[in-house]
Amino acid sequence: MGRAAYERLLASEHALTEGLAYWQREAEGFLADTERARRGLVRPPRRLEDAYPAGPRPADIWAFFTDELALLERLIVERELVTIPAGALELAAFPAFLAETNGAGMYHPPPSFSRGHTGFFFVAPVPETLDDDELERFRWRFEHRSFLTLAVHEAFPGHHVQFLHAMNHPRPIRKFRDFDIFVEGWAHYCEEMMWSAALHELPGYQFPTRSLRFRALRVLVDSTLHAGELSPREAGRLMADRMGVERSPWIERELRRYALAPGQAFSYFAGKRVLERLRAAREAEEGPRFRLREFHDQLLAEGSIPVHLCARKWSRAPS
Repeated sequence: MGRAAYERLLASEHALTEGLAYWQREAEGFLADTERARRGLVRPPRRLEDAYPAGPRPADIWAFFTDELALLERLIVERELVTIPAGALELAAFPAFLAETNGAGMYHPPPSFSRGHTGFFFVAPVPETLDDDELERFRWRFEHRSFLTLAVHEAFPGHHVQFLHAMNHPRPIRKFRDFDIFVEGWAHYCEEMMWSAALHELPGYQFPTRSLRFRALRVLVDSTLHAGELSPREAGRLMADRMGVERSPWIERELRRYALAPGQAFSYFAGKRVLERLRAAREAEEGPRFRLREFHDQLLAEGSIPVHLCARKWSRAPS
């Protein structure tokens, strides 16, 4: 589509007027900062054998997922981080046809105008028989508690909580119209917010360096790919090199996803940064009166509009 068209897309669909060069510098700076910071944030993992001396069964894995979700919900309430509106969350294995564009998990919100507010958190299926690869995958999730980062993003307090708030908005268009810069920005913002507010205290849980770096890298890959500055092969090599992995089906799946929706992958990092700026401005304005739950509740009550519009509306509100 070319660089100029990509710049127009960022401005028209995401209300990002700073320019592509600005966001590429932001992403590069963030990647450098997290690489330096992660060295001091590595923590000793838990031991799988302590919890499952005879080895985990498939039912144990599902129970582990459910327990981690319940833990997140409890921590959000105890730490007064955000109000969780009435609604249910169902954990399920996602259909096979979604495997081409989705990895570890995804969220599907309740129908916007339904009476029942039940969202679905889809995760990769757990086979009836656990082979060595599946056991090692679960070992990593248990010992490093990596499932929590996914659950924060997709469920509590990420997409599920955000969509439940949007469904309560009185204007119909705010119930179903959503913008990635808000939706994905909020979910990604929650990953680091939850670390600071609660998750850093949990045994085994690691600072979500990989997730944070991956979303910043998406800015560089998505923008250079659609600007025509890198071929798909070159974009895949950039992603593999910067993530420190071999080129794999996971990277190929990511590139297919970017090709289908220019700018969507960009929205995670950019949305998170815009939200952080908005929060910093509110904290500076309110000082000791600032309350995180009140800020989050007011933000989510707006529905899923571009974050810039929230800031504009709040700046015009009478004090």
